Amino acid sequence: VSYEISGEFFKKIAANFASFQTNGVMDAYVETARKVCAEEGIPVCDMYKRWKQFYDDGADITRLLANRINHPIPAMNRMAAASLLNMLITGKDSV
Repeated sequence: VSYEISGEFFKKIAANFASFQTNGVMDAYVETARKVCAEEGIPVCDMYKRWKQFYDDGADITRLLANRINHPIPAMNRMAAASLLNMLITGKDSV
């Protein structure tokens, strides 16, 4: 939970979101979605994989969130849009 978050209500929300990220809930959710999409032949623009790579590369993921909880900064939104456009044009995810 970022030191920049003030107010107990928002700190609790941030802690809840952080727990989903660190206890495997999001990983399991996304892996299930990937599996269903693969079974159904649905292409996936896998932004979660990109965020995980940023984290693995040492990025401070919280700093990439505009509200320090769950909404990406404009640059990350642009990256998502460019990735989706690339996938729509090429038919493939670029990761």
